[in-house]
Amino acid sequence: MFSKFIGNLIAVTLCAAPMMAQDLKSRSTYDDTPIVCAAYFRMLVRAYEDDGDQLGAKQYMERFNRSYTQGQANVTSVGGTEEEAHKVTQRFIDIISEMAEKRQEPALKSLVAMCNRQFP
Repeated sequence: MFSKFIGNLIAVTLCAAPMMAQDLKSRSTYDDTPIVCAAYFRMLVRAYEDDGDQLGAKQYMERFNRSYTQGQANVTSVGGTEEEAHKVTQRFIDIISEMAEKRQEPALKSLVAMCNRQFP
């Protein structure tokens, strides 16, 4: 069940990612991959914590921290603020959650693959 959730989670993110960063993209070249992955990893941290798996939660928190730091730097490099980075991350969490609820498995699988490749 957990793997289905993750799969669904990714699909939603990939579909909505371009819309979320549109504001920032208009300012300059912007890569939202780190923010998308940060949102995904943060959701995994919560899922592992809910399952009582502190080791898994810790591993994903480390990945979250790396991807969020990079994503925040991307946002600020195009004139955004740290607050905007936080808000964009939260919006991606909402989008990924919606994707998981709608069971958009192909997109969620793509998200998992992308984040595992970018932030091993």
